[in-house]
Amino acid sequence: MHSHQFDINFGILQKLCQNKPNSDDYIMIYSYRSKVEVMFLFLKHLIGGFCYRFQTKSMPKLSRKIKTDISTLDESGIRKVRLVVEAVERFVNIAGISLGLLQYSALTHADEIWNNYTGWQRTRSSVIPSEAVVQSIIQTRARAVQF
Repeated sequence: MHSHQFDINFGILQKLCQNKPNSDDYIMIYSYRSKVEVMFLFLKHLIGGFCYRFQTKSMPKLSRKIKTDISTLDESGIRKVRLVVEAVERFVNIAGISLGLLQYSALTHADEIWNNYTGWQRTRSSVIPSEAVVQSIIQTRARAVQF
């Protein structure tokens, strides 16, 4: 993916936050929807960025019948829940960074990646390899170093 595809006009975002948008601003923001959805797809399925299991016994059980209320916890329990939330946020952020590194590697080292790619593809759809191709090269090299 080309980096210029993700250039965002932050002036529009600022107008939306200040409750002064016009209809063109909404159209511009909505146009980013497909790009954001693709990013979440790669984060979920390629990177596993939402496959976390950070828990604490202090965290109240989730229930559809009873409203979960964190204010019933003591200070130690609230601190533990905050640590779990921080761990989840860090995990997702690191997944986002790793996806960005895969994209950067694809853009800057395309020839080297294609020369080392041993997988099968009927046809290459782009000169720039996908994140999955870059990931497979990194995994192959990591396995070779381990043995």
